[in-house]
Amino acid sequence: MNSECLFCVENEKGENTFLKNDLFRARWDQIPTRPGHAEIVPLRHVQYFRDLEELERQTLLDFVSAVISYISNATLPDEYKKLLHSANDFTRSHVEQALEDSIKTTAVPDAYNHGLNDGAAAGQTIPHFHYHVIPRWEGDTENPRGGIRRMFGEDAYSNAR
Repeated sequence: MNSECLFCVENEKGENTFLKNDLFRARWDQIPTRPGHAEIVPLRHVQYFRDLEELERQTLLDFVSAVISYISNATLPDEYKKLLHSANDFTRSHVEQALEDSIKTTAVPDAYNHGLNDGAAAGQTIPHFHYHVIPRWEGDTENPRGGIRRMFGEDAYSNAR
């Protein structure tokens, strides 16, 4: 446990966890890109994917599947109402927006983006490994082509039709 790590502190306090096993926990991203945006966090403090132990790497995708199932069956407005209780001044408006968006988006997600930012140069802002699971719905963006490539801005591939 790293007492300066948000994810470790949350885990120690039992905060913002909606699913857990012996190696990982799932939490709601408090600055979600879409309703239901979740993060999978190892219980053990490690920063990089390469730091995961063999058993953690082997079980990660099974836990991803369990998280997708949870999100697909969750009542997201209720989840965000609970999350508002622990939101801070920085995250509150993001959680409120996710609550509002989740009320409008009651259908089961049509698809998911998966991702990880493996180190600061890749955009990792909390130095504890975490795997993003982001629900997507038909029509939630004008042109989803390119998926996560869009985080690097517009490109020829994403804009090809």
